Amino acid sequence: MSGPNLFRAFRVDEVDHVELELVLSQFCHGARQSGPHQVLYGGSGSHDYALSLLYTKDDTIKAIEPGPILTTQLIALIACEVEAKLIAVTEHKIVREVLFAAVPLKGAYRFEQRFQILPLPEVAPKANLSSAKQPFELEVKAPASTDPLVNNIRSHRMCREIELLLSGLGDSSIHSLRPGLNERWVLIPDPHRVALLQEYYEVPPRELDGTTFAAADESISLVSPEELFGPLSRVFGQPLRFPNNITASLSTYYGLGKSERETVLRICYWIQFARTILHQSRSAAYMAIVTAVEAFFEDAPETTCAHCEQRLPGGKGKRAQFAEFLDQHVPLGGLTIDFVGQLRFKDRLKYLYDKRSSITHGDLLLGADAEQMMAFRPVENQEDHDLWTLLRIMPYALAKWLLVVSQPKSS
Repeated sequence: MSGPNLFRAFRVDEVDHVELELVLSQFCHGARQSGPHQVLYGGSGSHDYALSLLYTKDDTIKAIEPGPILTTQLIALIACEVEAKLIAVTEHKIVREVLFAAVPLKGAYRFEQRFQILPLPEVAPKANLSSAKQPFELEVKAPASTDPLVNNIRSHRMCREIELLLSGLGDSSIHSLRPGLNERWVLIPDPHRVALLQEYYEVPPRELDGTTFAAADESISLVSPEELFGPLSRVFGQPLRFPNNITASLSTYYGLGKSERETVLRICYWIQFARTILHQSRSAAYMAIVTAVEAFFEDAPETTCAHCEQRLPGGKGKRAQFAEFLDQHVPLGGLTIDFVGQLRFKDRLKYLYDKRSSITHGDLLLGADAEQMMAFRPVENQEDHDLWTLLRIMPYALAKWLLVVSQPKSS
């Protein structure tokens, strides 16, 4: 059978490629890379294989070619499994995962029939320190497969997508415990001792409905973006809050095409990463949050400067685009505070971009990183203020950008 027929027989354009690769691996007993953009399934050598998968530069499958040991029986078996495990959906299941934030969640938020967040039950472990990571529950409605491994892939992908969206649009401190080893030296107070322990969290077993969302007593507080992302938004003791436009932003996101949704998730990733790495490296956090802004205009058409031959996205340098984007998508006068004697935040945007470039090219570390201590000094105070301001206003900018792209384009 020829490549195009295999492409159609295995429904490559209709299924998730990671899920398809799992099914192929199950039937062909493993895979191996044989070239920069080629993976072979089945057999054991370069001339002894059942299937050859060819990939694009961004790792999507562009062709499937038959190998010397491929049989019509194997083709039929794989095609049937693709239909049964990846295409047919007879029911949806509620998948649950624990997320964390800098402040506790006091109410529930549900978006359509896609997901819900809500406080954990009373039996769940709770933090008795306000500075601790505060756990809450994410419930996601996922299409169920007859294959448990496919279900794991789907639930992980959907939970991760929603985690990033909540972090990028709601509160940048929202995160999960990443899979893998994450051991830390910790102090155990009673009896006093030091131990190397794995970061971990789980909720005690309980009776739950696997097909419907849990009932919630109250809803999360929704406030205006100007209040939530303003300079005086953080008040000690306040619970987790979301902007009152988050439902509209999520609706716009799920209505975008695949490429635009990927752009949104990249932006959310860099916002979340900047907040996550902040207390370990101010410089890395600064690079990440400026990169989040750059992701907005990454796909803009490029021209070339006639003088220096630099690539100019959208006909402008990235420095100018950085300043222009924030100025157009954020009411900087209302969401920023300026130091006495300093230029307005709005007027320093190009300087802020230059600082990121200096960090990236190894010419600069923010003061807190250079000495590994916090000091009350003018330059460090300004750097810290700028970083926190960028972190605070980015969810506002992302929601505004989603509002713009949701508008019909004028002819």
